[in-house]
Amino acid sequence: MIPDIATIGMYLEYGWVQSVTSKQGHYLSAQLGLPPNSKFTTLYMPPRPFMRATYAHKRAEWQEIFRKYFLKTFDITYSLKTMGQAAVDDIVQTIDNAGIPAGSFPKRSALTMALFEATGEIAKVRKAKGGGELANNVNTTKPLTLTGVLRTSIQAKVF
Repeated sequence: MIPDIATIGMYLEYGWVQSVTSKQGHYLSAQLGLPPNSKFTTLYMPPRPFMRATYAHKRAEWQEIFRKYFLKTFDITYSLKTMGQAAVDDIVQTIDNAGIPAGSFPKRSALTMALFEATGEIAKVRKAKGGGELANNVNTTKPLTLTGVLRTSIQAKVF
């Protein structure tokens, strides 16, 4: 429900490919401490479908939760909220487990890890976390775990 996080979530869900201009290639080379003539032609982030994959694996369970609570209470709002919370819990678990089945998402690339280091992303996350020890989110190759904002942004809302 946070527009910027929704956009990031969409890129993570579906992945993206971007052609790299000469200027962008020089920037990447400079950030990574590589020679200026290093060739970057395309950047690619593989899809990590934390929502679609969870839905595909858990849809029947969610429907059963709704059915059970609705037949018990005949309260559609309560039944939807209960089902929605189960969906939130399952999607968060998919993020925590780096996929469904666990570990099925591609790991962060070496380029991503090098960019985190070179651009000071590690320092930014440390500052956002209050300067203490990091929960190893930046140093791990596990995807979808950098700041935890995506994870904590997963919500269900019944209108």
